[in-house]
Amino acid sequence: MSLTLTITLPFGRYAATPWGKHVNEGAVEWPPSPWRIVRALTSSWHNHHRGLAESPVLDALGLLCGAPRYHLPPSGNGVTRHYMPASDHTSGHAISTDLVLHAFRATAPDASLHVEWPVQPTDGQLDILGQLASTVSYLGRAESRVVLAVSVTTPPIETGLEPVPAGTLTSSGTIRLLVPDKPLDLDSVHQRSADLRRLGRSDPPATTWVDYPVIETIPVRRVDRPSPTITVMQFAIVGRGRPGIVEAALLADTAKRAITSRSKDRATLHGHGENGGKRRDGHRHAHYLVRNDRSGARADTLIVWAPEGIPTASVADLADLNRLFVPEHLRKRLGASIDLALEIVGTEEQLDPALTSESRTWTTVTPFTTRRHRKRRQSRDDFLQDAIRRDLRHRQLPSRPDEVEVETSDAPASGSPSQSASRFYRSRRLGRDQQHDGTHVRLTFTEPFTPQGLLALGSLSHFGLGLFVGDER
Repeated sequence: MSLTLTITLPFGRYAATPWGKHVNEGAVEWPPSPWRIVRALTSSWHNHHRGLAESPVLDALGLLCGAPRYHLPPSGNGVTRHYMPASDHTSGHAISTDLVLHAFRATAPDASLHVEWPVQPTDGQLDILGQLASTVSYLGRAESRVVLAVSVTTPPIETGLEPVPAGTLTSSGTIRLLVPDKPLDLDSVHQRSADLRRLGRSDPPATTWVDYPVIETIPVRRVDRPSPTITVMQFAIVGRGRPGIVEAALLADTAKRAITSRSKDRATLHGHGENGGKRRDGHRHAHYLVRNDRSGARADTLIVWAPEGIPTASVADLADLNRLFVPEHLRKRLGASIDLALEIVGTEEQLDPALTSESRTWTTVTPFTTRRHRKRRQSRDDFLQDAIRRDLRHRQLPSRPDEVEVETSDAPASGSPSQSASRFYRSRRLGRDQQHDGTHVRLTFTEPFTPQGLLALGSLSHFGLGLFVGDER
């Protein structure tokens, strides 16, 4: 019987710099050394299991003080390069970039490796090791996610990776792994690299280097896969003095101006057709939508949603957008600037489920507006009903009275964090003089309805108004 530690790599990547190497040497400690494993379990004890007494923990960890046998999955080396900005601390401006290598070992997702020590633990020792292993989330660098499990197994018939006698040469060469000596020296485990350098040591005390054969590497080849279409970029509106939700249309227009200035000639974002005319694309160009916080008073989210997809070059242009500068004539309403923080780059499925999930009832967060002309003898309610159903039909959504019930009101729906529709401001540039006052809308479908993307209706649906959320979630 053997004590076996199973290390599962959920993302198929393992990144750890070998002891005595610099991160920019591009080396990877594969497989994980017993020294690294013992230190990870010790850290788990100190951080998550302080109630465990020291003596039984040291007895359990002492079982791992020896050269184990490894059973490894197929893997290969990989590396990415990152240019990190180095800033002048006095001015805050980037003055240079430093090249940083991120080396890793790549396996299949959820692949597992097994580390086997030829010892027989007691039930108490196995329980302690299991507790410590259950709260280890990474080995090596923090992005090197792992799931650990401890068990007692019968050694497999096939031979694993075993240590070779010191000084022995193999056809493929050898690698060195650091192994803690018996009995386990807890003070040595606690020492940091900086502490050892101050003491003039290169290796931690009470440890031994053990040679293993070099593992066969499977070359990592680049596989070109079609990139998923990015349809959504969501920004959090942060900082003090956030605009009110009643300024949603002005905020959306300001955001559109800033975004289109960064990505010129992107028809998806600016919404213009040939020769500057309107696009006839079924509203598949970009919508600039605004959500509010729980109090209903302040805007806290800006969503750029383009059903036909945001060009990759535009995504790169907008990724570092962190501030909107407001024209002087709008500063009384929006403030001098609006701070943003990028939250989501992806698809509609990553947004708040209230915007995208199935629901029978949908209500407006920001009011519906229309530029249609009201007939002389037509009541306001009949006019709005007709305009809303026309817009639903235009977007190929259920619109008949037997498919959806339409209710309109100046007041937001009960429980909604929105504001009265009459309080929402629209500038002349957005056609204020050509539009009727906005109205809040409640749509109740006969059957549960799932929008294709987001549900936004009305003449200013591309400028923050007419956004719906589902009530059943």
